[in-house]
Amino acid sequence: RLPKSVRSGVEITEFQPLFVPMLTAEIYIALGEKERARELFQQAIRTAPEDPSPRHSLARLCLRENDLDGAGEQYKAVLRLHPDDPQTLASLSHVEVFRQRFQSAVELLTKAARLDQKGDASRLLGESRFFLGDLEGARLSCELTADEHTVAGHRAFLLILNGQYAEGFKLLADTKAQ
Repeated sequence: RLPKSVRSGVEITEFQPLFVPMLTAEIYIALGEKERARELFQQAIRTAPEDPSPRHSLARLCLRENDLDGAGEQYKAVLRLHPDDPQTLASLSHVEVFRQRFQSAVELLTKAARLDQKGDASRLLGESRFFLGDLEGARLSCELTADEHTVAGHRAFLLILNGQYAEGFKLLADTKAQ
């Protein structure tokens, strides 16, 4: 309900209604007053329910407190509003990995990697598939990225995890030399 800009003489200052509660919440976290920070994040959510930022911040606070269910709820709320947000899909996949729900993590990361091939989701997808025992799927997932150095790094990671240390480290050295 507050104006987006405030005029004062000849100056126009952009006013962001989330700025104060979000910044204050981060200060409270730094001071160790997490409950007060939680209240401010929830106030920010009520102020701008469509904005994902307060929910992401509240999810990070939940993760600091090892509240995986709370973090998952916040990320799911963002996805109800923005179902194709690769950052949120990848963040929820992290929660699923911590919960040891690898299949769910793979599904979330598969969608995130399709939406943002240059992001981190393809690497995380490869790692999740590796932990599920799907080595070929892990290799293919790591190759989704458009950046050839990133692909080489992913391949090296998979080689090393698969016990092929010499090949993995050689690939890393060759990639770094380029």
